[in-house]
This record gives sequence, structure tokens and C-alpha cells, in this order.
Amino acid sequence: MPKSFETSSQLDAAQTSGTSPTLESTKAEYCDERTSVPQQTDGIVPAATPAKRKRGKSLSRRTGQEGHIEKSGRWYVVRYWKDIAGQEKRQHVRERICPISGPGRLSSSERKRKAKEIVQSSGVDTAEYFTAVVKPNPTGVTFREQSECWLEHSQIRKRNPIGSSYAVTIQGALDKWILPAIGDLPLGSVDNLTVKSLIDKMSAADLSARTINKYMSSCSRSWRR
Repeated sequence: MPKSFETSSQLDAAQTSGTSPTLESTKAEYCDERTSVPQQTDGIVPAATPAKRKRGKSLSRRTGQEGHIEKSGRWYVVRYWKDIAGQEKRQHVRERICPISGPGRLSSSERKRKAKEIVQSSGVDTAEYFTAVVKPNPTGVTFREQSECWLEHSQIRKRNPIGSSYAVTIQGALDKWILPAIGDLPLGSVDNLTVKSLIDKMSAADLSARTINKYMSSCSRSWRR
């Protein structure tokens, strides 16, 4: 019976020695020589590699965008990523910066500055946009709900309760600064990166570093509780 499963090395050996390889040895050598498939020994099968799980969208993994400047027709445009409601993938969008030539043309440094302003003004990397577009119906406890529980518990706990005057100060900071920015975010989405824009707003309003640290310290105790 002719052999239909042979390698070139076995054919050469067969022609030299006048012997023909067996079907079993041919298959084994073919696997070793051509595909490098590991052979099963002593009934042990190599462990399978687990499939990687796809991570969901998270604001904490975003580092902000400055956009990419390019030419489009007669214009310089800036391209950047934007989340679209109801879609899993972000889209590349673009907006005009200035004409390539003629009136209104900007220098390279001016184009970079304006491109950054366009991206920032779009709000695509802010907590507010993320909540409204990416996770419009968050499940679980929000930061607002957690902060209410934390502030109430902090005043009645047996160990180091906070005073009523300090509680009023923290409540004022929550109402004016913190809750409008991150109050409706799921508690699991709030971290240091999420509150960065909040800190920038406080600094721009000329709050002292000591005041900001006091507010954010209370904020972090609330979400890490």
C-alpha cells in the first residue's frame, strides 16, 4: 500500500536504505519538523492560555488629548477622539483651525495652541462628558450618595467624630465644587485622575493650596470608604 503522508527527509532516507517509514513515524516527524506541535506525554495535556478579557471604558485610563494637526483642503484641521452616544468605539473627529494661506493663517505655535483649545473646549475628556455620553445610566452607588452617607456617619462615629462647624464647611465645599463635577459618577469611576479637572478649577478660582488639600482629603476619604 503506497504511503501518502511522507516528508522529504524520509523519502531521501527510504531511497538510500531501501526501507519505507511507517505511517505513525511519518506523522510524528511531520509534526515535529513542520508545525512544532508539542506532543502529549504521560497523559498530560499542556495548559490552555486563557483568553484576554476586554476592559470596559474608564475615565481613569484617559490621559487627555492635544489633537493631531493636519492639512485638509485649504485648511489646517485638528483631529481628536470623541465618544459617541450608543457606540462602543470612539470616532476620529476634526475641526478647522485656520486657512493654510492668506488672511487668518496662523503660525505653527499658534496652530498648536488653538488646536489644544479646541479639544479642551469640546469637553471630550471631562468627567461630565464621560458620564453623559459613555455611561448615561450608571449602576451602583454614586459619589453623591456615598458622600452623604460618609458625612452623616463622620459626625456620629465613636472614634474622632468631626464637629458640626467642620461638617458645614465640608458640605459647602461639596455643594459648590465637588458634587457638580463628580457627584453623579459611579463611585468606582472616581479616582485621582477624575478629580484633576476639579482641582484645576479650584486653583483657577484662587483657592489656597491648604483649602484645596482639605477639600480633596475629605473627598478621597469619602470615595475610598
